[in-house]
Amino acid sequence: MSWDATLIRPNMNRSTEHVLALDPLGDPDDLHARIAAVFAGAEWLSRTEGLWESATGLTEISLTSAAPVLDTLREGVAGTLRAPDDRDLPATPPTDGPVAVHFCVRGNNLDIVTSIRTLARKNGWVAIDDQTGQALPEGADVLDSFAAWAEARDLAFARIERDFHRAEH
Repeated sequence: MSWDATLIRPNMNRSTEHVLALDPLGDPDDLHARIAAVFAGAEWLSRTEGLWESATGLTEISLTSAAPVLDTLREGVAGTLRAPDDRDLPATPPTDGPVAVHFCVRGNNLDIVTSIRTLARKNGWVAIDDQTGQALPEGADVLDSFAAWAEARDLAFARIERDFHRAEH
């Protein structure tokens, strides 16, 4: 189980009545440097896939312009990000370059949520909570989604362990 977040850069100037335009975030080497400024020690396995390890867990980092990111945006962010006249906007792929940084967080590293928010803020990006499809809020509320996910994960693991022990007897 993982808690996931995605960083994007919407372009409200290029958005139209029916489409949310996304700007590329930069070339992979530039993105590696920007990510390393917040996630020191991130190890890149390829130009688009990396890992960041802390004492409390492992985080997978992906640079992507793939359709799954856009599907998530269509479902959640289109209702959160709006055109100047308050219209909902579906997402459309950019012309080139990675359009998102995706974080797949495993473990109990609550601080990573704040770090993801910091990375987004430093670069003028929007951080999306993939569980809700909404932008990560500012301040202490940014931790609520991770805490709710961790509680659900712990309950699921407890049920699995309980069922396993029942099956043994």
